[in-house]
Amino acid sequence: MRFQGALLLAAIGTWGRFAALQTPPPAPGSAPAVYLRCGAVWDGKSDQLQRDVVIAIDGGHIRGIAATAPAPPGGVIDLADQTCLPGLIDVHTHVLALSAKETQDGAEQESAAARTIRGVAMARRMLDYGFTSIRDLNSMGVGAADADISRAVAGGLIAGPRMQVSTTGLSASPTANSRVVGCEGPEGCRKAVREAVSHGAHWIKVFADRGVRRQETIFDDQPTLTLQELRAIVDEAHRQGRPVAAHASGNTSVHAAVSAGVDSIEHGMYIAPDDIDLMVAGGIWYVPSLYLMTKAVFTSAEQEARSQPGIDIIVDTFRRAQRAGVKIAFGTDVGAFDWSTNPAIQLALMVRYGMTPAQALKSATSAGAELLHTQREVGTIEAGKYADIIAVPGNPLDDVALLQRVTFVMKDGVVYRSGPSR
Repeated sequence: MRFQGALLLAAIGTWGRFAALQTPPPAPGSAPAVYLRCGAVWDGKSDQLQRDVVIAIDGGHIRGIAATAPAPPGGVIDLADQTCLPGLIDVHTHVLALSAKETQDGAEQESAAARTIRGVAMARRMLDYGFTSIRDLNSMGVGAADADISRAVAGGLIAGPRMQVSTTGLSASPTANSRVVGCEGPEGCRKAVREAVSHGAHWIKVFADRGVRRQETIFDDQPTLTLQELRAIVDEAHRQGRPVAAHASGNTSVHAAVSAGVDSIEHGMYIAPDDIDLMVAGGIWYVPSLYLMTKAVFTSAEQEARSQPGIDIIVDTFRRAQRAGVKIAFGTDVGAFDWSTNPAIQLALMVRYGMTPAQALKSATSAGAELLHTQREVGTIEAGKYADIIAVPGNPLDDVALLQRVTFVMKDGVVYRSGPSR
């Protein structure tokens, strides 16, 4: 039964089962002692700002936080006119995706090395945007290049956010789509999971649907895998200490993925009330790509207006999930829309559609860390955690759009950005 796994988790603790997802510590001596003087701090937990705060950082970790502190000796970074926040977390990205123009220009035919170089540049762009952790869900036909980028970041070879990756996603076979690995039957799907883990996958990504379509007041879709195959994927992934993220857009695929016991539903353009109840009971996360689905997919205002009935379904699903208490994490599917758009643009939509600014920000900080099983290390500004800190000019609890204007980025106590947003 699907809840046997949940009962086992209650007994041994989720943290232990997914210990492989913990973030490696900063390299010794990588970040000297420094103090941040912040005009205000939002710590990732509270609904209020704390004013006039000094954050002491040493060895890449936060060592202390003091309000109205006296001037510390040397090594002070003055952010007295800004608000400091935890580094942002986007739990659905594609650093190896290509823009429409790049695809038209033939970039899909480039070598794996050339595609990987592009991925490195996009990972750095995410860091510049203020995202110090990401979950990258599918290597877009470039094998385990996402795992290579993740290891290069963790080893200090390149600059980028902390990365959890899935390598190539799983779907049904046969398929002509080189962006997925096909699997047939429960044993074939178990084998595909093992291979993904051997290639460096932190998460298993499964494509549970194809051909989403609107039917009156719901979205439905064609499932790719049988329930038995999905359950085999989830069981094998959990045996390997890896959670499962399911691309599931409509009624049929979401129900199958939830019934199989996946760990997160990606997109969820429509989720039936009974499946929302199952998600709450089973602790299954919801990662709605609101900006992509309600804005970025449209090429004109006229097209968006014609699609309003579908947008209404997506928004209603988000609101119902929030009211029911489904755990929601910030994930944008950036790469599916152009990298020139800052993914933080989605925060304002989450507020428009029912979240408070603090709830939206938590979805992109402390909640994201909980989904990634790194909440002991990142996601809030607390003593003992890694010094992943950003700053914006103003009060983000009044205007979450300020997160599109990050002026300061620190990760592991190292400053990667200090200046106006691009």
